Amino acid sequence: MLPAVTSTPHDALFKAAFSKLRHARGLLRSLLPSALAQQISWPTLRLETGTAVSDEGLDEQRMDLLFSARAGKQRIFLYVLAEHQSKVDPWMAFRLLCYLVAIWKQVRAQHPRQKKLPAIIPLVVHHSPTGWTAPVAFEDLIDADARLLDSFGPFIPRFRFLLDDLATQTDDDLRGREQMTASGRLVVLSLKHGRDPIGIRIRVLASDGRAHSAGDVMPSILQYITETTQAEPATLHKLLAEQVGHEAAEEIMTTADRLRREGEVKGEARGEARGEARGKREALLPLLRERFGRLPTATVARVNNAAVDELDTWFSRVLKASSLDDVLGATSTVSPTKATPAKRAQPRTARPRAAG
Repeated sequence: MLPAVTSTPHDALFKAAFSKLRHARGLLRSLLPSALAQQISWPTLRLETGTAVSDEGLDEQRMDLLFSARAGKQRIFLYVLAEHQSKVDPWMAFRLLCYLVAIWKQVRAQHPRQKKLPAIIPLVVHHSPTGWTAPVAFEDLIDADARLLDSFGPFIPRFRFLLDDLATQTDDDLRGREQMTASGRLVVLSLKHGRDPIGIRIRVLASDGRAHSAGDVMPSILQYITETTQAEPATLHKLLAEQVGHEAAEEIMTTADRLRREGEVKGEARGEARGEARGKREALLPLLRERFGRLPTATVARVNNAAVDELDTWFSRVLKASSLDDVLGATSTVSPTKATPAKRAQPRTARPRAAG
């Protein structure tokens, strides 16, 4: 099934495939260096969030997915950003640094007693027509020559991101990614050719599109082609039938139409749920401040990330609780200087001491 409605057709297709762990594992294993991939326990891979971080003004140009997995005794994060801009962003390394810091802030808010930050591996999937031409290392954005950078080394952030530049790879290269599922290969091929004429886009999908195992993404790919070409259904049906047969084409188009309608309904429902949660957060935070004084940053972040059910639970506790921990659980620390003290129990009347 299609995920919730996202900001662009590129986003919807990327998320429809790679929010599913069986497809995400193949993508990640094909991109990570083998020495690193061997240290990750792939059965422990899980999706942490559909959209890991937000950045005003850029949401319509990217889709990001945050995964975690065990690597040795630690749990690490793998942050995948699909870049859909038609031009290369020269500030990508800086943007990634901001996104990584945002993820670490979320971790701190959710696990305030944790003593160390998890490692995050940043990966960028890009499909502009020109191919990637910007730096992949953050230090290349610093205005300093190599000698000066060596001197600065201990004092500036230094990291690289893994780049999957689809435009620079042939179709045979992408089809040859044996670690990826047939569906995953089909999606990266679709993204690579996402700006080509419709006839080419359907023709290049023929080899993988006929594979039965790729059927779970074909409706999403067809919807993607429809939304990015404005092609008539009859044209799509004709071109698709030439590649996969009339019966299969009919089934795919019928399924795609059903998924589109289901996606619209679910998108509306999720929008209503987000609005309900936002209203409850806006009501709960002032109430917490009135009861317990200034709130720690981690507490505010936790409330702002909470779901409706969790917010309802906190509302049911807030009027009777004597401390912030009683409301949210023992994970928040109130500022002792401004917190409103809980009412103290009245002292018991002292018993008269026995004479003698």
